[in-house]
Amino acid sequence: MGPNHMAEDYPFNVVNNTVYNVFLGIGNHMGSSAYYMIYVKFRNQSEPLPNATAGTPSPLSPLYECRVFLQDGKTWETPLTFSFSEVSFFNNQSFVESLVINDVVFSVGKLVLWDGDNNGFYFQVFVELWIYNAGFDAFEFHNRFVGIWLNMTGV
Repeated sequence: MGPNHMAEDYPFNVVNNTVYNVFLGIGNHMGSSAYYMIYVKFRNQSEPLPNATAGTPSPLSPLYECRVFLQDGKTWETPLTFSFSEVSFFNNQSFVESLVINDVVFSVGKLVLWDGDNNGFYFQVFVELWIYNAGFDAFEFHNRFVGIWLNMTGV
């Protein structure tokens, strides 16, 4: 959800050293209690998203993780703040050295090329939902994910 707890007003044009706010939320409609894990990942245009057809997560390493236990019919929400640092622009490329999520700094080293069709330098923050499988004693990708595209600007 965006900064006003609505499915709108997401940040889009982002700049270096500015903090952005969104909210993550889960509603449990599984028919029983469930233990969830959320992975926050960051990608450029050429890196893979989860494969919804195969039901497999993105192979990108998670940067940030949340875990929550929810009874059936309950919902959960938490703020997620993020910002970028050490962003540079050169030769129709943008490079992001660090991404800060909820005050934790992650070295991401992501490079993206100028997208002439859409006029921007596009990165994506996305979130994968995993659920605990007691039979396997492990979390499994739940084939649910959501992301927001971000256009890195110099101003």
